[in-house]
Amino acid sequence: MAFIPLAFHPENTALSHLPKTSGYLDLKNIAVSRLLLDNFDHIKAYWIMLTPRIAQVALRFGANDLDGTVVEEKIYHDAGATTPEGLTRAELERLIRAAGRVPVERDTCYNAVDRTKMPLPAKAAAASSASGTFIPETSLTLNS
Repeated sequence: MAFIPLAFHPENTALSHLPKTSGYLDLKNIAVSRLLLDNFDHIKAYWIMLTPRIAQVALRFGANDLDGTVVEEKIYHDAGATTPEGLTRAELERLIRAAGRVPVERDTCYNAVDRTKMPLPAKAAAASSASGTFIPETSLTLNS
């Protein structure tokens, strides 16, 4: 189970007269969440709402999940967010490593994913057996 403390973003809403949160308040919210919500194993730093830099710092304030790659995020950006709409896997890994943490790919239930033990997709498997050569998957494995 994960807790996702979402940053308040009032622009383009009925609450636009209220100030949005600062990076300091977002980090404080994550730190207090880690201290008080001991029944949650995972605290997310949702980089789309926090900005990648604040989310990276949040990894040292109690967050242990940067969420993942996002193909396209519309809701928060329609409200006026200026963060990128997506980060590549390499960018996420760089943020995590620069924060002194080790990136680990996880599934929805937070189990570590080991892509080396997954079967090849049918098309790749057929090409591999037809040519007699091994065709590795293109997905990067993150080691824990």
